[in-house]
Amino acid sequence: MDGIVEMVLGATTNFGKFFTQDRLFAWHAELFPTGYSNLSTIRTGSWRDDATGAM
Repeated sequence: MDGIVEMVLGATTNFGKFFTQDRLFAWHAELFPTGYSNLSTIRTGSWRDDATGAM
């Protein structure tokens, strides 16, 4: 839950700044700090691809 709060605060307090790759990847890390969602591995800090099938 803290990751969602940090992401929303970052979005609302920095809305005038460019949305960069670094900000996006930081949000990924905040939302999925363990690198997992339920039992699925989540790639944080990088672009997703279809290496293991369609998203």
